[in-house]
Amino acid sequence: MILFCLTKIFYVAILLCLGTVAVFSQDTAPPDKIVLNKRPLVDFSNLLREKLRLGDVDWNGHFSVQMKGVLDEKGRIDPSTVQIVSTGDPELAAIAVDGIEAVDASELFALLKDLGMRPFTLHLSQDADDFTARISTEAETEARARLIEPMFRFVIDESKKRLGDSHSPNAKYDLIILNATSISRRENVLEFQVFMPK
Repeated sequence: MILFCLTKIFYVAILLCLGTVAVFSQDTAPPDKIVLNKRPLVDFSNLLREKLRLGDVDWNGHFSVQMKGVLDEKGRIDPSTVQIVSTGDPELAAIAVDGIEAVDASELFALLKDLGMRPFTLHLSQDADDFTARISTEAETEARARLIEPMFRFVIDESKKRLGDSHSPNAKYDLIILNATSISRRENVLEFQVFMPK
């Protein structure tokens, strides 16, 4: 489950971020141009496949990883601000942290920085029943959060429609992730969550 979820979530996150940039450029001042480095994500995906091939990881193990931090001026995680708390299977927890670091290296988080959201809390967990990926981030103001929230909702809905009409063999898996994705707002805090039963 974690192999499927982590790799597909990162790919779908790229689709959503690129779509949000497009929407943002139509409705307000666009964020800085974001150039994604897909190499770290490809390397991480290959690492997971190799671990799966070797069969030395219990992919159904239980774990929880929470990372708190602040994005720097380049949209990268500032190491001096990072706090990590992990429980459960140490190998799965380490793999989850590797995945977060791959996303950071890809500069995918730069979109959040460019939208004015720098403090974040990221949580990945798996138990006997579910897999959850959640990121909470603070916009500069509540008004800013109210502006951003419907844009992400629009991109999610449009991506669902596009994937629903696609004949690509991978589209159904991306659609599974999107259907499990939700966004909520509490004052100036936005939370994105992927919740999937095992």
